[in-house]
Amino acid sequence: MMIFHKCIKKLAIILAIFLILNIFYFSFIGIKSFIVSLSNQKEINLSDNILLDNMNIYNLDIKLKSSKLVIKNSPNFKIETNNENIKAIVDNKTLMIKEDKYQFFHPDDLEVIIYLPHDILFNEIEIESGFGSIEGDSLQANQLSLELNAGSTLLNSLIVLDKTQIKGGLGEIKIVSGKLTNLNLDMGLGKIEINSEFEENTKIKAGIGEVIVNILDEKDNYTLKLDKGIGNIKVNSEEITDKISGSGDKTIEIKGGIGNILVYFEK
Repeated sequence: MMIFHKCIKKLAIILAIFLILNIFYFSFIGIKSFIVSLSNQKEINLSDNILLDNMNIYNLDIKLKSSKLVIKNSPNFKIETNNENIKAIVDNKTLMIKEDKYQFFHPDDLEVIIYLPHDILFNEIEIESGFGSIEGDSLQANQLSLELNAGSTLLNSLIVLDKTQIKGGLGEIKIVSGKLTNLNLDMGLGKIEINSEFEENTKIKAGIGEVIVNILDEKDNYTLKLDKGIGNIKVNSEEITDKISGSGDKTIEIKGGIGNILVYFEK
Protein backbone atom coordinates (compact mmCIF):
# COMPACT_ATOMS: atom_id res chain seq x y z
CA MET A 1 0.00 0.00 0.00
CA MET A 2 2.86 2.39 0.87
CA ILE A 3 4.41 1.79 -2.55
CA PHE A 4 1.08 2.56 -4.23
CA HIS A 5 0.71 5.87 -2.35
CA LYS A 6 4.29 6.83 -3.26
CA CYS A 7 3.61 6.16 -6.94
CA ILE A 8 0.43 8.25 -6.83
CA LYS A 9 2.34 11.10 -5.15
CA LYS A 10 5.10 11.01 -7.79
CA LEU A 11 2.57 10.98 -10.62
CA ALA A 12 0.82 13.98 -9.07
CA ILE A 13 4.10 15.90 -8.84
CA ILE A 14 4.96 15.07 -12.48
CA LEU A 15 1.48 16.15 -13.59
CA ALA A 16 1.80 19.43 -11.66
CA ILE A 17 5.19 20.15 -13.24
CA PHE A 18 3.77 19.35 -16.67
CA LEU A 19 0.83 21.74 -16.14
CA ILE A 20 3.12 24.52 -14.87
CA LEU A 21 5.43 24.16 -17.89
CA ASN A 22 2.47 24.30 -20.24
CA ILE A 23 1.18 27.44 -18.55
CA PHE A 24 4.58 29.13 -18.95
CA TYR A 25 4.87 27.99 -22.58
CA PHE A 26 1.47 29.22 -23.70
CA SER A 27 1.92 32.45 -21.74
CA PHE A 28 5.20 33.03 -23.60
CA ILE A 29 3.52 32.34 -26.97
CA GLY A 30 0.73 34.74 -26.10
CA ILE A 31 3.10 37.52 -25.02
CA LYS A 32 5.24 37.01 -28.12
CA SER A 33 2.18 37.20 -30.39
CA PHE A 34 1.02 40.33 -28.61
CA ILE A 35 4.41 42.03 -29.08
CA VAL A 36 4.48 41.08 -32.78
CA SER A 37 0.99 42.49 -33.23
CA LEU A 38 2.06 45.77 -31.61
CA SER A 39 5.07 46.08 -33.93
CA ASN A 40 2.87 46.31 -37.04
CA GLN A 41 5.14 43.76 -38.70
CA LYS A 42 4.19 43.08 -42.31
CA GLU A 43 5.75 40.40 -44.50
CA ILE A 44 6.14 41.33 -48.16
CA ASN A 45 5.23 38.72 -50.76
CA LEU A 46 8.01 39.35 -53.28
CA SER A 47 6.21 37.45 -56.04
CA ASP A 48 3.38 40.01 -56.01
CA ASN A 49 5.57 42.92 -57.17
CA ILE A 50 4.19 45.15 -54.41
CA LEU A 51 4.95 48.89 -54.45
CA LEU A 52 6.41 50.16 -51.16
CA ASP A 53 6.00 53.90 -51.70
CA ASN A 54 3.17 54.34 -49.18
CA MET A 55 4.56 52.18 -46.35
CA ASN A 56 6.47 55.01 -44.59
CA ILE A 57 9.83 53.23 -44.74
CA TYR A 58 12.63 55.28 -43.18
CA ASN A 59 15.31 52.62 -42.64
CA LEU A 60 16.87 49.77 -44.62
CA ASP A 61 18.30 46.65 -42.97
CA ILE A 62 19.70 44.23 -45.58
CA LYS A 63 21.53 41.01 -44.76
CA LEU A 64 22.59 38.87 -47.72
CA LYS A 65 24.78 35.77 -47.79
CA SER A 66 25.34 34.90 -51.47
CA SER A 67 23.06 37.07 -53.60
CA LYS A 68 24.12 40.13 -55.53
CA LEU A 69 22.53 43.40 -54.42
CA VAL A 70 21.49 45.83 -57.15
CA ILE A 71 20.07 49.29 -56.42
CA LYS A 72 18.39 51.05 -59.33
CA ASN A 73 16.75 54.45 -59.69
CA SER A 74 13.05 54.21 -60.45
CA PRO A 75 9.88 56.28 -60.07
CA ASN A 76 8.58 53.63 -57.62
CA PHE A 77 9.96 51.87 -54.54
CA LYS A 78 9.86 48.07 -54.95
CA ILE A 79 11.87 44.84 -54.66
CA GLU A 80 12.55 42.00 -57.08
CA THR A 81 14.51 38.79 -56.62
CA ASN A 82 15.04 35.40 -58.22
CA ASN A 83 16.14 33.83 -54.94
CA GLU A 84 13.42 31.94 -53.05
CA ASN A 85 15.44 32.23 -49.82
CA ILE A 86 14.97 36.00 -49.64
CA LYS A 87 12.48 37.26 -47.07
CA ALA A 88 11.28 40.87 -46.75
CA ILE A 89 9.48 42.37 -43.76
CA VAL A 90 8.44 45.90 -42.90
CA ASP A 91 8.62 46.47 -39.15
CA ASN A 92 8.47 49.83 -37.35
CA LYS A 93 9.28 51.82 -40.50
CA THR A 94 12.24 49.57 -41.31
CA LEU A 95 12.43 47.41 -44.42
CA MET A 96 14.31 44.24 -43.50
CA ILE A 97 15.59 42.02 -46.31
CA LYS A 98 17.26 38.77 -45.29
CA GLU A 99 18.71 35.78 -47.08
CA ASP A 100 18.13 32.64 -45.02
CA LYS A 101 21.04 30.51 -46.21
CA TYR A 102 24.11 30.38 -48.43
CA GLN A 103 23.80 29.24 -52.04
CA PHE A 104 26.75 27.14 -53.18
CA PHE A 105 25.46 26.33 -56.66
CA HIS A 106 25.27 29.13 -59.25
CA PRO A 107 25.36 31.98 -56.68
CA ASP A 108 26.30 34.45 -59.46
CA ASP A 109 22.83 34.07 -60.94
CA LEU A 110 21.06 35.15 -57.74
CA GLU A 111 20.26 38.79 -57.12
CA VAL A 112 18.10 41.17 -55.15
CA ILE A 113 17.06 44.33 -56.98
CA ILE A 114 15.80 47.33 -55.03
CA TYR A 115 14.18 50.10 -57.05
CA LEU A 116 14.37 53.50 -55.35
CA PRO A 117 13.25 57.02 -56.29
CA HIS A 118 16.45 59.02 -56.83
CA ASP A 119 15.56 61.64 -54.18
CA ILE A 120 14.64 59.30 -51.31
CA LEU A 121 16.57 59.98 -48.08
CA PHE A 122 16.71 57.20 -45.47
CA ASN A 123 17.45 57.77 -41.83
CA GLU A 124 19.58 54.62 -41.41
CA ILE A 125 20.87 52.11 -43.93
CA GLU A 126 22.57 48.91 -42.77
CA ILE A 127 23.85 46.43 -45.34
CA GLU A 128 25.72 43.18 -44.70
CA SER A 129 26.94 41.28 -47.75
CA GLY A 130 28.54 37.85 -47.61
CA PHE A 131 29.96 36.71 -50.95
CA GLY A 132 27.87 38.70 -53.40
CA SER A 133 28.70 41.97 -55.10
CA ILE A 134 26.89 45.29 -54.70
CA GLU A 135 26.01 47.70 -57.51
CA GLY A 136 24.04 50.87 -56.92
CA ASP A 137 22.87 53.90 -58.86
CA SER A 138 22.43 56.13 -55.80
CA LEU A 139 21.90 55.98 -52.04
CA GLN A 140 21.18 58.77 -49.56
CA ALA A 141 21.01 58.43 -45.78
CA ASN A 142 21.74 60.18 -42.52
CA GLN A 143 23.67 57.13 -41.31
CA LEU A 144 25.18 54.28 -43.31
CA SER A 145 26.78 51.00 -42.25
CA LEU A 146 28.26 48.66 -44.87
CA GLU A 147 29.82 45.33 -43.91
CA LEU A 148 31.36 43.57 -46.89
CA ASN A 149 33.01 40.17 -46.54
CA ALA A 150 34.03 39.34 -50.11
CA GLY A 151 33.03 40.75 -53.47
CA SER A 152 33.14 44.05 -55.32
CA THR A 153 31.13 47.14 -54.39
CA LEU A 154 30.32 49.86 -56.93
CA LEU A 155 28.19 52.87 -55.97
CA ASN A 156 27.69 55.58 -58.55
CA SER A 157 26.41 58.11 -56.02
CA LEU A 158 26.54 57.97 -52.22
CA ILE A 159 25.48 60.78 -49.87
CA VAL A 160 25.67 60.35 -46.09
CA LEU A 161 24.90 63.35 -43.90
CA ASP A 162 25.88 62.19 -40.41
CA LYS A 163 27.95 59.00 -40.07
CA THR A 164 29.50 56.61 -42.61
CA GLN A 165 30.83 53.21 -41.53
CA ILE A 166 32.31 50.81 -44.12
CA LYS A 167 34.09 47.55 -43.32
CA GLY A 168 35.52 45.51 -46.17
CA GLY A 169 37.15 42.10 -46.15
CA LEU A 170 38.24 40.98 -49.62
CA GLY A 171 37.39 42.76 -52.86
CA GLU A 172 37.16 46.22 -54.35
CA ILE A 173 35.24 49.29 -53.18
CA LYS A 174 34.53 52.08 -55.63
CA ILE A 175 32.41 55.19 -55.07
CA VAL A 176 32.10 57.22 -58.28
CA SER A 177 30.65 60.35 -56.69
CA GLY A 178 29.61 61.25 -53.18
CA LYS A 179 29.45 63.39 -50.08
CA LEU A 180 30.54 61.43 -47.02
CA THR A 181 30.39 62.63 -43.43
CA ASN A 182 32.55 61.14 -40.69
CA LEU A 183 33.72 58.27 -42.87
CA ASN A 184 35.35 55.35 -41.10
CA LEU A 185 36.52 52.78 -43.67
CA ASP A 186 38.47 49.65 -42.78
CA MET A 187 39.56 47.42 -45.67
CA GLY A 188 41.41 44.12 -45.45
CA LEU A 189 42.58 43.12 -48.92
CA GLY A 190 41.62 44.97 -52.08
CA LYS A 191 41.49 48.29 -53.88
CA ILE A 192 39.74 51.41 -52.61
CA GLU A 193 38.72 54.20 -54.99
CA ILE A 194 36.57 57.07 -53.73
CA ASN A 195 35.57 60.28 -55.49
CA SER A 196 33.81 62.45 -52.95
CA GLU A 197 33.56 65.52 -50.83
CA PHE A 198 34.44 64.64 -47.23
CA GLU A 199 32.84 66.31 -44.24
CA GLU A 200 34.28 66.54 -40.70
CA ASN A 201 36.67 63.66 -39.84
CA THR A 202 37.59 60.86 -42.25
CA LYS A 203 39.55 57.72 -41.40
CA ILE A 204 40.60 55.15 -44.01
CA LYS A 205 42.60 52.06 -43.05
CA ALA A 206 43.81 49.63 -45.70
CA GLY A 207 45.65 46.36 -45.18
CA ILE A 208 46.89 45.30 -48.63
CA GLY A 209 45.86 47.21 -51.74
CA GLU A 210 45.92 50.57 -53.47
CA VAL A 211 44.02 53.54 -52.03
CA ILE A 212 42.87 56.26 -54.46
CA VAL A 213 41.02 59.26 -53.01
CA ASN A 214 39.81 62.02 -55.29
CA ILE A 215 38.59 64.90 -53.12
CA LEU A 216 35.85 66.95 -54.76
CA ASP A 217 36.74 70.09 -52.83
CA GLU A 218 39.45 72.70 -52.33
CA LYS A 219 42.77 71.63 -50.83
CA ASP A 220 42.80 74.46 -48.27
CA ASN A 221 39.78 72.96 -46.51
CA TYR A 222 41.63 69.80 -45.45
CA THR A 223 44.35 68.48 -43.19
CA LEU A 224 45.84 65.23 -44.47
CA LYS A 225 47.40 62.64 -42.16
CA LEU A 226 48.99 59.94 -44.28
CA ASP A 227 50.93 56.86 -43.19
CA LYS A 228 51.97 53.67 -44.98
CA GLY A 229 53.99 50.51 -44.61
CA ILE A 230 55.21 49.59 -48.11
CA GLY A 231 54.35 51.80 -51.08
CA ASN A 232 54.28 55.43 -52.19
CA ILE A 233 52.25 58.40 -50.98
CA LYS A 234 51.35 61.01 -53.58
CA VAL A 235 49.21 64.14 -53.35
CA ASN A 236 48.24 65.58 -56.74
CA SER A 237 50.82 63.25 -58.33
CA GLU A 238 53.61 64.68 -56.16
CA GLU A 239 55.34 62.24 -53.85
CA ILE A 240 55.46 63.43 -50.27
CA THR A 241 57.35 62.30 -47.19
CA ASP A 242 55.60 64.39 -44.52
CA LYS A 243 52.91 62.52 -42.66
CA ILE A 244 50.84 65.67 -42.12
CA SER A 245 49.91 68.02 -44.95
CA GLY A 246 47.63 71.07 -44.91
CA SER A 247 45.83 72.89 -42.10
CA GLY A 248 42.14 72.81 -43.02
CA ASP A 249 39.26 72.16 -40.63
CA LYS A 250 38.33 68.87 -42.30
CA THR A 251 40.64 65.96 -41.47
CA ILE A 252 41.43 62.96 -43.66
CA GLU A 253 43.56 60.24 -42.08
CA ILE A 254 44.74 57.37 -44.29
CA LYS A 255 46.79 54.42 -43.05
CA GLY A 256 48.02 51.86 -45.54
CA GLY A 257 49.81 48.56 -45.02
CA ILE A 258 51.06 47.44 -48.44
CA GLY A 259 50.15 49.52 -51.48
CA ASN A 260 50.21 53.06 -52.82
CA ILE A 261 48.18 55.93 -51.38
CA LEU A 262 47.15 58.44 -54.06
CA VAL A 263 45.26 61.61 -53.14
CA TYR A 264 43.94 64.15 -55.63
CA PHE A 265 42.10 67.45 -55.22
CA GLU A 266 39.68 68.37 -57.98
CA LYS A 267 39.67 72.08 -57.10
